[in-house]
Amino acid sequence: MHPAESGGIWINLSVVGIAAVLEFYVLFKAMKEVLHETSTDATGSKIFTKSFQVLGRAKPATKLVQH
Repeated sequence: MHPAESGGIWINLSVVGIAAVLEFYVLFKAMKEVLHETSTDATGSKIFTKSFQVLGRAKPATKLVQH
């Protein structure tokens, strides 16, 4: 009924930071898989734009990960 107040802001921020990095990694891998499935070549920052442009041609399971 009366929980103890948490005082560890750095623990919370580090968990959120690690989660954000891991989610970005998964999104990046899904983008590369979309490019692989659609036989599209892209490097660097073009991976982000090209993967969304060809997303309609990717397999449904890969689309689910990227959306």
